[in-house]
This record gives sequence, C-alpha cells and structure tokens, in this order.
Amino acid sequence: MDSSISILGVKSLIYYFNKLMRWAIRGLNIDTASLNNVKSLLEQGKKVILMPIYKSFADFFIYAYINNHFNVEMPFVFGNIEDVPNIKFFEKWLK
Repeated sequence: MDSSISILGVKSLIYYFNKLMRWAIRGLNIDTASLNNVKSLLEQGKKVILMPIYKSFADFFIYAYINNHFNVEMPFVFGNIEDVPNIKFFEKWLK
C-alpha cells in the first residue's frame, strides 16, 4: 500500500476538522471542574482510567477534540476494527 502525506493536505484537514468540531460541540455541556481534576491528577503522575461509552462513531472525535482543547493528554484508546464503519472516504483518508 502506497501513501503520501502533504503538509497542505494536513493543514487543511486540521482547519476544517476544527471548524466542524466547534460547530458540533457548540451546545455541549462540559464539566470543566471534573476535567481539571483529571488534568491535575495526570500532572501529578497518577494513573487515571476513563471509560467513555461511545454511542456513535463521532463520539471518539468529540472526546479527542475536547481533550486537545483543554490540554489533557490523549489517552490510550483501543477498539475493534469491525466497529469502524465501511466508508470509502475514511478508508482513503486513513491510507
């Protein structure tokens, strides 16, 4: 499998993803006190286990965006390849 990464492509993808996520979480209520508590525990070097329940494919992206926005370290995430929807755009993008 051949792949190539273009800086312009990455920057444009990040720009549009940022705009999309701002729009997607506009009405979302985020418990910043708990998020800051998790952040302080991580800064102290303590182990934290978060067990989100993903109800849709977009939930992971929302979770990752919120972590990035509040400067919380992105956690290890595991999943099952069969859970990923078979969308041609994502297959081409991930290559």
